[in-house]
Order: sequence, then structure tokens, then C-alpha cells
Amino acid sequence: MNDNQKTSIIINMLFRTLTSIFPAFRQAWPSEPDFQDAKKEWLKAFIQADITDVYQIKEGVNAFRLMQNPFVPSPGQFIALCKPSRISLGIPSTNEAYRIACLASGKFSDKNWVHSTIEHAAIKTGKLDLSTKPEIFTYRIFEKHFEEAVQDFIDGKLQSPSKTLIDDSCETREIEKQKEIKKDFSHVNSHAKFMEDMNILLDMKP
Repeated sequence: MNDNQKTSIIINMLFRTLTSIFPAFRQAWPSEPDFQDAKKEWLKAFIQADITDVYQIKEGVNAFRLMQNPFVPSPGQFIALCKPSRISLGIPSTNEAYRIACLASGKFSDKNWVHSTIEHAAIKTGKLDLSTKPEIFTYRIFEKHFEEAVQDFIDGKLQSPSKTLIDDSCETREIEKQKEIKKDFSHVNSHAKFMEDMNILLDMKP
């Protein structure tokens, strides 16, 4: 099966799933031309929002299944749900991350950062400050850097800041998990390739 066929299956499954989840879908797509126009608009929205990973689309579908609204939401509402949750990525809450960062930054710590986002935030905040200064002086600074690190991790932009992370068993499992998630969807790695692969879908029926 080539990349175009894989993408065709993915998009058709997405729209078929949407019609199953939302019984009032005909309110949004009353005719076949409307359905085809919707595919084009959703495709444009995906490209604009940098939704080029099938795993992201799966996150949106899973969130849609829990909705009680029978009407099809807009592409923007779907895209807002496409980012994986912190829980699914093993990222702790900000409070827990701060506690871990303070402990791991200590002079006699075993350096168990739990998650790469925590070490990134700790480095930018200042490990010495985290291990010696009161929370009132460091929490807000850490919170800002942690939120930035989390977003970078979700977007796939975060790199390991030190070689020690490679040896950490928790981090190794995290890296392998991310590789496994992305492995089967490498054909949609760029906007240009994503558009090329998906143009075949625009004239397809549900």
C-alpha cells in the first residue's frame, strides 16, 4: 500500500467516524457537494494548524467521542483537541514537576528528572536557585519555562539537554514511546507532502 492509499484510508475513516459520532451531521453537510467542500476546508485547516501527524488526528477523534453534542463541530474545534494530553505523554502537573525539579537539582540528588520537560525548565530557571532559594522566588519562573518546555515537547521540538537523560530508564522509555507513535505515520512529515498525499481524497465519497 502506497502513501496516497494510506492517507486516503485515514481521511475516509475520519469523516466516516465523524458521521457516526454526530448523528446530526447532515445539518452541516446536507448534500454531496457540501461534504466534498467540507473535506477541502478541513484539509486546509489541518495544514494551517500544522496537523500533519495521524496521531494528532486520533487524539481529536478520541476527544470527540466523549462529546454529548449531536452536531458536527468546526474544524477549529477539532484541531483544538488534536494535541495529545499531558497525561498521555507522561508529563506531570506543574506542581509535581516543580517538586521533582527542586529535588533533582540538589547537590546530592540522583538526578532522576522523570521527564525531559522538567530538566529543560530546571536548567532555564537555574538549578542552584531551585535547590537553595524559597519557592516564592523560583516557582513562577519555573512555571513559565516548564509550560514552554511542555509545548515544545508536544510539538516535537524538544531535544534532550544532556547525555544523562539517554541513560535514564524512564527517559529511554519515553523516547521509544514517541518513536513508536510516529513510526507508522512518517509519510505526513511535511506540509507539501501532506497536501500532495491528501489531494486524492477531495473528490471521494464518504
